[in-house]
Amino acid sequence: MDFRYTTPISEMGACGVTAQRGDLGIAEAAIIEPGAAEESILWQRMQRTDVYRMPPLATHQVDEEGAALVGNWINDMVDCL
Repeated sequence: MDFRYTTPISEMGACGVTAQRGDLGIAEAAIIEPGAAEESILWQRMQRTDVYRMPPLATHQVDEEGAALVGNWINDMVDCL
């Protein structure tokens, strides 16, 4: 995955890509599901403080501002182009 600002969404390797490290209970979970942060593993992991959190280390609380920013970005996506 490549989440650099300059990387087009279609080349990130995350948009519409099936999650490989658990689905967190989301059927057919994608790392990023355009238009649906609540169905996106990336956003879901940002909301957690357990072993499935992201980042996986040195985090004991949710970055509410960061999660909101990423959630809005995902929700504003129309597709993976």
